[in-house]
Amino acid sequence: MNAYNTPAQEISCQIGGGAFYMMGTDKKYALNEGKTLQFNVKCRGSKCKAIRITLDDNDTYSVTSYKRIRHDSSIPACIRKHLAPEYEPIKTLECIYADQLHDVLEELTGLVVRKPRVIFA
Repeated sequence: MNAYNTPAQEISCQIGGGAFYMMGTDKKYALNEGKTLQFNVKCRGSKCKAIRITLDDNDTYSVTSYKRIRHDSSIPACIRKHLAPEYEPIKTLECIYADQLHDVLEELTGLVVRKPRVIFA
């Protein structure tokens, strides 16, 4: 890890811009003093709507997927659209190594998040 990067920036680099593009991510947040990266998943057909990846003390990651909770329908629509979205955790995986991140993201989202390797013989 570069001395100038936070763990959240390093996680983002390990996942890669192509994976974020394939998941439809347009917002990424560094939380917990830069030790956690949270991003949204906007791609239609995904199993979850947000993912949070945290760097643990033993240099592994904890990955949690979230689904969005709908606001109460008794709240008028004109007010509901201005409320911050609420999320509920679906699944948490712990002791994940950096080389397993793509596989875990594919499992949690149900989307392919990396380009296939093509080998010409």
